[in-house]
Amino acid sequence: MSSQETKPSTTTTMQIGPALAGWLLPGLGQMILGHKKRGVILFLAVYGLFFSGLMVGGIDVIDPLQGRLWFIGQCFVGPPAPALGYTHVEWLRGEVDGKPVYIIPDPPEEGQAPPKFTKSVGRVHELGQLYCTMAGMLNLLVILDALYRPHRKRSDRADPNGGRLVQRVGTTP
Repeated sequence: MSSQETKPSTTTTMQIGPALAGWLLPGLGQMILGHKKRGVILFLAVYGLFFSGLMVGGIDVIDPLQGRLWFIGQCFVGPPAPALGYTHVEWLRGEVDGKPVYIIPDPPEEGQAPPKFTKSVGRVHELGQLYCTMAGMLNLLVILDALYRPHRKRSDRADPNGGRLVQRVGTTP
């Protein structure tokens, strides 16, 4: 390599804006950086997994009081997890000896209407909690991807030959 030739720069800069946008809406950071298809696919993957977990286990899988470590992972999904956690706590919270506890209604007696909400039990709850937390961990990877992914310029999306027809030597058009 001669002294006049230079290597292309391989440094990557952190981009805080797209990373924060990726927390607000999974995949939005990639869309801002010009990777629209990638952003849509990541949005569908993260929220698909998150809402599948909610469908399997119910709202109580987002549990900031009894499942604090799981809840931290779920918060990486974005605003829906803290909002559901707050809603869950406000609907079901009571106090016993000054400590917050959940109010789980007794089973209905003969002729009574069933309670509005009952906590899911067994493996169904655990699976829902796991799905929602895995969605948060997946979105953490999406956020890190947006943080370090280079911005895609219009020239990067254009024809690499600049619109010119390139013919190889010895071939016919």
